[in-house]
Amino acid sequence: MGAINASSDASDGPVSRPDPRRYADLFLASLLGLYFEMLVVRWLAAEIRLFSYFKNVALIAAFLGLALGYALAKRTRNYLAYFGPLLLLYVPVVLAVSHLTGFRSIVVPDSSEFFWRAAALPSWISTVVFALILGYFSVLTLLLFIPMGQLAGRLMIGFPPLTAYLVNILGSLAGIVLFTAVSYGASSPWIWFAAALPPVLWLVRSSVRLAASAAAPFLLVIVALAACARSSVWSPYYKIDVVPFSVDGRQVDDPERFGYDLYVNQIGHMFALNLSPEFIASQPAYASLLEKYRLLYELPYQPGDPQSVLVIGSGMGNDVAAALRCGAASVEAVEIDPAIYRLGREKHPERPYDSGAVRVHLDDARSFLERTDGRYDLIVFGIVDSQTLLSGMGSIRLDNFLYTVESIRSASRHLAPDGLLAVTFDVEREWIRERLANSLAAVFGEPPLMISIADTAWILFLAGPGLASADTASLCADSACTMQIAPSGGTVEPANDDWPYLYLQSRGIPTPYLLAMAMIILLAVLGARKVYPTVRTINLVFLLLGAAFMLVEVRIITELALLFGSTWIVNAIAVSAVLLMVLLANRLVAAFPRLTADILLAGALVGTAAQLIVPLSAFLACPFGIKLAAAVLLTGLPVFFASAAFSLLLRDAPDITVAFSSNLLGSAVGSVLEYGSMAFGMRSLYVPVALLFALSWILHRRSAGKTLARAG
Repeated sequence: MGAINASSDASDGPVSRPDPRRYADLFLASLLGLYFEMLVVRWLAAEIRLFSYFKNVALIAAFLGLALGYALAKRTRNYLAYFGPLLLLYVPVVLAVSHLTGFRSIVVPDSSEFFWRAAALPSWISTVVFALILGYFSVLTLLLFIPMGQLAGRLMIGFPPLTAYLVNILGSLAGIVLFTAVSYGASSPWIWFAAALPPVLWLVRSSVRLAASAAAPFLLVIVALAACARSSVWSPYYKIDVVPFSVDGRQVDDPERFGYDLYVNQIGHMFALNLSPEFIASQPAYASLLEKYRLLYELPYQPGDPQSVLVIGSGMGNDVAAALRCGAASVEAVEIDPAIYRLGREKHPERPYDSGAVRVHLDDARSFLERTDGRYDLIVFGIVDSQTLLSGMGSIRLDNFLYTVESIRSASRHLAPDGLLAVTFDVEREWIRERLANSLAAVFGEPPLMISIADTAWILFLAGPGLASADTASLCADSACTMQIAPSGGTVEPANDDWPYLYLQSRGIPTPYLLAMAMIILLAVLGARKVYPTVRTINLVFLLLGAAFMLVEVRIITELALLFGSTWIVNAIAVSAVLLMVLLANRLVAAFPRLTADILLAGALVGTAAQLIVPLSAFLACPFGIKLAAAVLLTGLPVFFASAAFSLLLRDAPDITVAFSSNLLGSAVGSVLEYGSMAFGMRSLYVPVALLFALSWILHRRSAGKTLARAG
């Protein structure tokens, strides 16, 4: 078994000729690389909440580790022997830190971005702690991926470049499919790691020493994770824990009648409470608290008598229960997380999801609003405040696109002539309140009505065509709330689909991201100095293409999330679609050897320009077929041409491992550049993409010219 024999001992050299049996090994090595990328990014975000907001830092660390591994492919030392011990170090440390910091406030430096439940510490302390946590786990992640990169690089040696690239793509696709399958099954992390063990053992089968050093740590890790799993539920988005509802730090004795708290990634996210009048009357000790919650959920129904209700972000069912208590004849509930819906159906004391008047849609809200033709007396945005990012490839949070002007306008089109839109939010910063008010005013032409719940940060905004005729005068007459027309205007910019950052005070890159960028650059520089003999060893053309391709992929994910919804499966489909396009481009270059990189890079530039001129958001209201065709054409063209250029250049590259290493290093650079969208908007990312393609074309031309001159 050529490659494994060649890499089983430190004294062995790299393989010089391909062995047909190595196709399976390269396929599995590529599968494991992508599978572990997705696993680590998701698992780390769930266990250490800081990484819920900095998923891309973990992804960049994985890219850097793979890049350094590819660069070490020809070294005699076999780093695969370190994979098991590194895993045995990595997992317990993550679990230990999760145990120590779980369900506590995260530490983030002072910034212009709001983070849920951040600790109020002196600036210098929070900066140091933040940098230590982010830096420590970034280094661990980087080290974990070096052996996988080296293994894949060694297995590529001896294959024709395009053949090696083809197998690498197919393996990466299989890695996505495998992790998507285990995610779809709502399985626990011990199953994720267990699913990776067979291919790992296959890859080290020729060496008893390597097999032992991999199998023993893997089994210990699987046992440790299974022991720590307890009652947590893993949805496609979160690690979920459900516990009896707490009052003043004490859990209630009868949660089945009273209710439950739901935590995601170790932070309180929502609750399921019995707010029926009969139950409140039976609980005099808690009546004041429960009445405040009942007021929060029932206020949107007081100005009128809504019969048809749409609940956006229905969660465990509190808003649905309120609609039923207030006499709604039909309720449509939209919830993105299937596990949270299932828990609500099983555990909500009032059993609102069992009502025949309720129809549930497990979907992204934007996607549902674009597909439905329903009209509603009341549309309720049910305190949607996600605790994680849309994707590990960017800085957009899962709920960001829900609170844009375009999203609110889409909802307004589904209001009945006298309908109302109710937006309830836990407003922890004044500028968040002002942004929501300004966004509503931009859609409806006048400031919304704002109702504040006493002694809480909850604010209810009411807007819509029915506001003028609604009976709002007595809403807070006998209730613990205050009412006013929301102050709007000012300097706070409404969120929109190009700049959807609800939690950013203003355009710019906040301090935590600048620190993350500095740390990533430092890791990249130190790593490159360690593994590359000289800076000249790095192939700048492949590095630039890697950076451009990462930015294109970020845009594809966000654009497709807008077109088809921000669900987890859309992200998996987007990455798979990119790899399929890469696969087609690879076959094109193999079939037409006379193609030139100049033509293909020019095609990538033209495709990028087309995306800049014609945004995919212009097709939001179109039928599904047209949206799909637009997505394929506009997102596919630059990917296809750039991939074809990469394949062609790879075919002629003097060293495939250096090419792949440089390309992955470029991916890390592209991830850092993505932060620019916080300052300039999502569409601004096309500018560096175009510049990177242009620079890669110029450097390629210069390199080709020097080669011709030497030949002459």
